[in-house]
Amino acid sequence: MNKLKGYILILSIVALIIYYYLFNQYNIDFKGLIFWGILAIISETFIIMLKNGASTSVGMAVYLATLITINPLVAVMVSVIAFILRLPTVDGKRKHVINMGPRITAYNIAGHTIFIGMMGIIYNYVIHENTSFNVIAIIALVLLSLTELISIIFISLYFRFEGSSKSIHLFKSFLGALPSTLAVGSLGILLAFAELNYGKVIVALFFIPLLLARYSFKLYFDSQKMSMETIQALNEALLMRDAYTGGHAIRVEQYSAILAKALKYLPKEMENLQKAAKLHDIGKIGIPDEILNKSGKLSADEYSKIKDHSAMGAQILSNVDALRKISEAVKYHHERPDGKGYPEGLIGEAIPKDAAILSIADTFDAMTTDRPYRKALTLDEAVKELILYRGTQFNATLVGIVLEHMDEFKVILEENQEDILDIYYDEVLSEVSV
Repeated sequence: MNKLKGYILILSIVALIIYYYLFNQYNIDFKGLIFWGILAIISETFIIMLKNGASTSVGMAVYLATLITINPLVAVMVSVIAFILRLPTVDGKRKHVINMGPRITAYNIAGHTIFIGMMGIIYNYVIHENTSFNVIAIIALVLLSLTELISIIFISLYFRFEGSSKSIHLFKSFLGALPSTLAVGSLGILLAFAELNYGKVIVALFFIPLLLARYSFKLYFDSQKMSMETIQALNEALLMRDAYTGGHAIRVEQYSAILAKALKYLPKEMENLQKAAKLHDIGKIGIPDEILNKSGKLSADEYSKIKDHSAMGAQILSNVDALRKISEAVKYHHERPDGKGYPEGLIGEAIPKDAAILSIADTFDAMTTDRPYRKALTLDEAVKELILYRGTQFNATLVGIVLEHMDEFKVILEENQEDILDIYYDEVLSEVSV
């Protein structure tokens, strides 16, 4: 914690130095400060909270427009005023800066000053009176992108000095934020163009539909968030009905990640696969308790009902836009290359890659965990089954990858030796696992 205090102190000192420099270089345009300040306060009040706890707004568009139309000093002042006076809704409650705590407040004020101040200083050094607006736009977007990268680095250092378990992959985070950064930057350039050519009234007319569009996106985002929370609640309900599912889903996700890395999945592909692994058995929520919790072997009719869970899971997920992409993997994760799987009996390459990965990860975990009617297979026995049913029950290429990475599978298996009983219902040695 002392490291964090020292880090914030250093940032605060740097921010004061930047303020001192800017006050000696530029004058304050009070009309511009009030105008852009009001727009910035409104922008920062109507933020959108993201699933990772971060937030996004169009505030940076206002700061960039202020920088282009007035000067860096006013841009910095506008950002700090907006941060101090904003009233965003977080977890359903309006929050003011005084609710954020002194450390976070000091960090944000210092950070805003450094990011926007340095961007403004460089901008004014590069831009001259005869610079065309097209060149100004390009330079502004480049500087804004660099500012985003520096911001991510600063946040990463904040978490490190705080001793938080949160970790930020700088390059991945930067690339992920870049489209939004460029979009917000373009809005700022549009506002600046409107101010320079048509005046503040036109800026306000541009700004109103911008906020309405942002609000519409917030409503959509909130609806998707609520839908995902509903799905998670269903998953939690399933865990209460079927205790095995929780630990099983975690292990399936871990095994699937090993295969996906070997196949060089892109970050977004990996994210979708991990979601599918977490929710691949969500359809069991629709299976009757007397079947779901049966300790013995299932009858043919009961097994037929159990097989419905993959299609039911896909149907549940397809109703949520944010989860629709993973519904196919969930639906087909019991298909087999030889066409003897369900629900559609797909053959060979017709089985989606994510579904094939989930199938082998799912079955491997089923084989290596205990069931009420049999003990878990040993690792060697499970490997023999993979080889025996290679190309029939399991994708042949994926079996090869599993064998190449068996040491990693073994680590996961050993970490979960204490897991609760596996309540699976079909014979993995001759059928797919549930």
